[in-house]
Amino acid sequence: MKTNKFPFLLILMIALAACTNLPAAPTATPEQSVSELPGGGFTYVLPDGYLLNPSVGPEGDEIGDERSILLGKEGATDLGPLVRVGGGVLQKPFTAEALLDAYRDYYGNQYGFALSDTRSLVTANGLDGAQFTFATTLGVEESTGQVTILSNESQFVTLVAIADDAAWNGAFSGEVATLIDSIALTEVQPILPDIAATALAGETSILPRAYWLSWTTLTLPEEVAAVVDESLRSRPAKVEGIIAVPEDEGAHPVALVLHGRFGQEICRPMSGSVSSSAQVNVTFCLPGGAESRFDVGHANLVGALAEEGYLALAINLNDTYDIFSVEGVVEGIDLNNIGDYFIPQLVQLHLDALANNELPIDLAGRVDLSQPLLLLGHSRGGELILDLAKKMPVSGLALFGAPGDGGLSAPPDVPLGILYGECDGDVYYWDSQRYFEEAENDPDRAAFASAVMLERANHNFFNGLLGMNDDGGNKIGNPHCFAEDGGLSQAEQQAFMVSYVRDFAAMLRGAHPFSVKQPAPAQMYGLPVIANLTTADKRILLDGEGVSEGAGARLSVTPCEAKAICHPTLINLDEFGVPGEPIMKRLTWERSDASYTLAFAPIDATLYDALNIRAVLDPTSDLNRGAAAIDFVVHLVDAAGNRATVAVSTTPLLYTIPDEFYGFGGMPILAGASRLQLEGLDGVDLTQLTAVTLEFPQESGDLLLLDASLLSDPRP
Repeated sequence: MKTNKFPFLLILMIALAACTNLPAAPTATPEQSVSELPGGGFTYVLPDGYLLNPSVGPEGDEIGDERSILLGKEGATDLGPLVRVGGGVLQKPFTAEALLDAYRDYYGNQYGFALSDTRSLVTANGLDGAQFTFATTLGVEESTGQVTILSNESQFVTLVAIADDAAWNGAFSGEVATLIDSIALTEVQPILPDIAATALAGETSILPRAYWLSWTTLTLPEEVAAVVDESLRSRPAKVEGIIAVPEDEGAHPVALVLHGRFGQEICRPMSGSVSSSAQVNVTFCLPGGAESRFDVGHANLVGALAEEGYLALAINLNDTYDIFSVEGVVEGIDLNNIGDYFIPQLVQLHLDALANNELPIDLAGRVDLSQPLLLLGHSRGGELILDLAKKMPVSGLALFGAPGDGGLSAPPDVPLGILYGECDGDVYYWDSQRYFEEAENDPDRAAFASAVMLERANHNFFNGLLGMNDDGGNKIGNPHCFAEDGGLSQAEQQAFMVSYVRDFAAMLRGAHPFSVKQPAPAQMYGLPVIANLTTADKRILLDGEGVSEGAGARLSVTPCEAKAICHPTLINLDEFGVPGEPIMKRLTWERSDASYTLAFAPIDATLYDALNIRAVLDPTSDLNRGAAAIDFVVHLVDAAGNRATVAVSTTPLLYTIPDEFYGFGGMPILAGASRLQLEGLDGVDLTQLTAVTLEFPQESGDLLLLDASLLSDPRP
């Protein structure tokens, strides 16, 4: 079958011609005879009259990439005649046979091209090869494509040629054959990225270094391997990353950064669920050209951590991440992202290399792996560090725009920092906030947790790789995310993240830049936020043990149990759950002076620094009459009936006008904190505190109460 699918064809050539990260070669002249693609592991003779990476297409676009080369004559168009050539390593279970199967599957089954039988060949330089052709249509011309795979036991070269039939049946096919015969293999050299040229690094004085260790074959844990096809049980991966070392001498604890999964831009193993089991063994780089080194995108973070006293590294996870994956749960094992099961093994390889001083820089006496690791992760990497923390000792966890993938999940009991953007169009419903809610409501938790929603920030800019776009700046219905200036810049968002991590590291050292002795900030580092903090020393009052609630005659209370639909936008908490608060209460009233009381046996409140109240209005309720926030009073009552009264406000809503089509469905609400300082309160004996009463002077109202608790900073 011949099909008119040219718009995809050059993309396919780019995507399938190579599987390793190769640097772009400069434009060659026709006089050049032998050329080499650094990192590709091969040389070739440039055919007479051909150019290296010619400008083609209606706009004269350059369509060479960093993983492969494009060859064509002067005047070649995006319809050809063109040859894409790339090469790399064959690492078990990645084989030339599997690569051939995947090419045939990709062109034949997925794109419906008519394929010839595969024929074997031996080149003039003695390389074994396999080759097939396919028929398609370029524009209005009947056309021919040819895929050639050359290999030895450890390396491969691929050539994908395309031309209309007139050119193919003329000189072009012979020129391609001569090119194939000229290929010779050389040693594949690792490619070390230029960090300063490819990522933002202006927030640190210590520029990280890129390192390469080896290719490896990762294997699934036995319990997972037992329930999947044999073809899924292992995977090739590169052991590489970036590292920064503190300037002072001595051994330092280790901080590890895991980058996120960025869809179509990464090179990744494709799973057998696409259409053939061979594809799980083949690392394909999808449209977008070169492998994007998202570990390098955390240069600011890695360098800043080194300045804070950590030997810090970010590792390349592209080879482990899945987009297409086996789906479902088998014998209690979640296979929806099977690549995640390889990541602990890859992490351990890097840690072993540190322990054995195997990196290309001398780290003798500089690494202290006896101390628990500090783990940091962006997007999918943030979710993965929560799992790693169950497998190894950690000193703290910092999450940036981390997803939750359904359900409420209690985070490990270690210091927790959470940062995410208001305009996150990927982790759409601010899933990270749920980890804070769980930590806040755990009466036995022994570590602090901080959560910051950064206004006008998006998902992608927590990675500083140059060229990242703001795919998260389009949240439906959120006017902040349609600002004329497009929200925060990548540099602004990077600077905020680094400042937050510096303060988080200071907290781990025993300082208190995040403190309940101060009001909850409306700004941090010069930018507007909604910030929440819970501490190890706390007494939960809302739904707390030994606490009873009472509603005045004018007020109704509706409990919102875990995973119940209490969020006004009717989001299923089991799936998204924003605000994600399992003990949330809805308070409604239609007459003024309504009140809500939490009563308990006498508490010595002088052991605490603040009373934390978190409340936010329901933007969909007519009872609020369009208000973004309301003022109310809080009474603290002692055993003798004496009271101190403090005026507070609900967290202002970010948006009160629904989207014309989606309503409030794209606008999660979020409650910040009113943090009432206890020191210096007059008129009440805080050593005998017995009740907290909220009193509302408005004629009507409808709010969600998320927390009432007593909090304290750590005390000597």
